[in-house]
Amino acid sequence: MQAKYLIRRVLLGLSLAGVMVVSVPAQAETLLSTEALVAETTQQDLRADISAKLAREDVAQQLTAWGVDAATIDMRLAQLSEQELQAFAAELDQAPAGAGALAVVGVVFVVLLVLELVGVINVFNAI
Repeated sequence: MQAKYLIRRVLLGLSLAGVMVVSVPAQAETLLSTEALVAETTQQDLRADISAKLAREDVAQQLTAWGVDAATIDMRLAQLSEQELQAFAAELDQAPAGAGALAVVGVVFVVLLVLELVGVINVFNAI
């Protein structure tokens, strides 16, 4: 009887130990730090912002005129590193679609017209 009691007690102890080992979740292999999570979120936000700007109708028309399709853009955006994304987003913010050359020509024309009217230069008389 004593041996039976001892065997039951040992088996009960082993069973409880087995249940406790199985019930404790294993530590995740990839724990994310706060910095990594913020960087990943920032990168996703940059990609979404760039995609939204490139999806605008005027930008999409210009890209189509250059022979670039939307699938190629998405594929290339997915391959950019974080630094490349930040640089591209900054460049995209500073260069609105189609405003570069036309704005420069317009400003030069207005400046020349004002200088001509004031009498500083005689550009339009020669033409």
